[in-house]
Amino acid sequence: MIRFALRKWDENREKLVQELWKDREGGYTYRELLRKVVSAVLNEGEKEEDRYSPDKITEIDNGDYQGTLLFLIPEDTYQPGEYDYLMTYINYGSCGLCDVLIHYNDMEYEEEEGKARPGERVKGYLSVCRMLLCNMIKPYNTGWREQKDFEAVSWEQTKEEKAADDKVVEEAQARYEEGTLDEEWDKEYDSGPWAGKLWKGVSREAGRPRFARSVRKPAYRRP
Repeated sequence: MIRFALRKWDENREKLVQELWKDREGGYTYRELLRKVVSAVLNEGEKEEDRYSPDKITEIDNGDYQGTLLFLIPEDTYQPGEYDYLMTYINYGSCGLCDVLIHYNDMEYEEEEGKARPGERVKGYLSVCRMLLCNMIKPYNTGWREQKDFEAVSWEQTKEEKAADDKVVEEAQARYEEGTLDEEWDKEYDSGPWAGKLWKGVSREAGRPRFARSVRKPAYRRP
């Protein structure tokens, strides 16, 4: 893990939880979670010239049903050089027993049956995001371009830090159960990207307007 990622995680963890909660219906792919990490954690509070591009992430997958996904994340600049990239990875499998993200996505069925709270799935997504940040490095942070903020550091999550992560999710869960989370998002939908689109009515169980249901996403997509 690099110092920059550790610092940004502490600063913007709550923002990430909000983003994960809002868009959780249908589940996530690893690439989609990484895009949220870039936009809600790494870029939040940074100057425009220091931001990374969530839309230009390159995914490398040489596995077959299981393996490693390698991601290259460029700075949001014209023709980034080798020193402008971050890199991270995550291992994946082919089922809910060997792939953690498939397991968390499948928890949506349990929510629909009333067997699980939405907050448990969001905690799972947050843990995957943390893994992507923990595995993050800046490969060419060397020579005259070396920056201390991008040095690799050893870090293992303590019980206290895990409790802090869980607390952020629990607070969102409490607002959801009180109904105040829906009110916050209704304001966003009235003026945001969902404005003017048709939905099947507001689902208080899902905590967001429910569109025609899409196929639940796998954790990764084959090229």
